[in-house]
Amino acid sequence: MSGEYERLVETSVTPSPPRDGGEAQQETRSPPQGTQSPPQEKTGSSVNMDLNTEESPTQGQPLRNPAAVIRTDGYVELLRGRVPCPTCRGAGSIPKEQESQLVALIPVQDDRLKPRRTCLWVSLAIIGCLLTAGLLIFFMFPRDVKISNNVKLLLPKNLTIDLKHEAVNFIVENPFNITNSNYFPVKISEATMSVVFAEKVLNTTTLSMDKTVQVRSHNSFSIPIGIAFNKQNGLAQLVHDCAEPYPFYHRRVMFFSVTASYNFLGRDEEASLSMYTQVSCGNDTLRLP
Repeated sequence: MSGEYERLVETSVTPSPPRDGGEAQQETRSPPQGTQSPPQEKTGSSVNMDLNTEESPTQGQPLRNPAAVIRTDGYVELLRGRVPCPTCRGAGSIPKEQESQLVALIPVQDDRLKPRRTCLWVSLAIIGCLLTAGLLIFFMFPRDVKISNNVKLLLPKNLTIDLKHEAVNFIVENPFNITNSNYFPVKISEATMSVVFAEKVLNTTTLSMDKTVQVRSHNSFSIPIGIAFNKQNGLAQLVHDCAEPYPFYHRRVMFFSVTASYNFLGRDEEASLSMYTQVSCGNDTLRLP
């Protein structure tokens, strides 16, 4: 059987003539079915390829657009006219011209939809709002504007005593202090003062002014008012007492009522003060001890 196989091979395989002086091509035929073909030797032109050591096409070459690259575990994909998909976790791309038109769908269980430190931010916002509201209330809440007077004796000015007609006329000037406890300035527009003696209103005067009391400070002003004792008001009997040389006879306790109108933050308010003060109606240069 082996001798017959050798004879068939010798008669079937004939060398072909060389082409233009080149090497002769050797033609091989597969052995008949049922026989074992001889092992083929590796030629020098064969190359062993290792997928694990194969270099990527972009290795060693600079990228013109680093943003247009998708890196995966095994390869680097260059994007031409495309941009990375923002919701594909780096595994996809979208056309660049449709970047502003496409709508990204995010799964409900995506971590980006879960709020982080919600209680902390809500607590900080509430504390900030309460602190701001508290500061606004503290600084903008209107406080009282107070009027004070510490004078114990008012001496007369422009004193005139007429014993013949039983009349006494003089002017007293009552000083006041106005205190602003607010954190904004207060403007005083006018002040009204009246004097009462023996249940009779002797006089009422109004003084227009333009004074500004600064933040948490005080200012002073004086209101002059004229007082008269005569027959018309039923106090003619006091004329002789005012003419006495002794200061004891000159002093009378009178009731003063003062009202000051002021403005702040577009609001008009009033501050009032009522007090009893001694008034001298004669030539008295002495003061109370």
